[in-house]
Amino acid sequence: MIRVTQSWDDGVTDDVRLIELLHKYKAKATFNLISASYGAQRTNTHWRYQNGKEVCMLARPELPALYRGFEIASHTVTHPHLTKLPPDRVAWELAESRKQLEDLFQHPVRGFAYPYGDYNAAVKAEILRQGYVYARTAIPGPEYATSAKPTPVNVPSVYPPADPMEFGTTTHQANPRFWEEFANTKANGGVFHFWGHSYEFTTEVLWQEFEAKLARLTADPDVCWATNLDLFSDALP
Repeated sequence: MIRVTQSWDDGVTDDVRLIELLHKYKAKATFNLISASYGAQRTNTHWRYQNGKEVCMLARPELPALYRGFEIASHTVTHPHLTKLPPDRVAWELAESRKQLEDLFQHPVRGFAYPYGDYNAAVKAEILRQGYVYARTAIPGPEYATSAKPTPVNVPSVYPPADPMEFGTTTHQANPRFWEEFANTKANGGVFHFWGHSYEFTTEVLWQEFEAKLARLTADPDVCWATNLDLFSDALP
């Protein structure tokens, strides 16, 4: 068996179509939300991704129903570089985002994702002090097999990782070596984790390619979908 987890950041309007696909293939996922980014109505962020695609944020009232059944994790209040903030502001970003999300979704928020993948020892210590169970980075962690730095077959991946405040990823959803990374992880044991933003699907072809990934993963009898928090169940009270 290989556990497969996926993380999607920011809470943008393209998550609506993404979630339709996740339901279609019964795939679990973790969504990392920026708690202050959602107003009474959907909001244009005033920046464009590739191919000139507008990126828009979801409306706060639609979040609970849209994300029902998925893990909600904190991505801070305002998505800053945490290492550039004074300690009191870091503490506020962590505590307030969790409070706002828990008030909205009416269930505990235990996971965290670093904005821009930016962290240091002080930030990690504050996240742990705040009671988060894990914090996800944007770089491959040592607990994963990767094509760039393959894990020896006789050294399986270990979960939870030695440092839950450095929960690494296996690969990005658009990595051309996606299936190579998957095969390496499957051969060596452990967890396959991929991440991304739904606004990265700028064409119909990219949506179709991602749906094909979901279909292939779900059809694999060795795959067990999980949320990020599922990996840390032993650490929960």
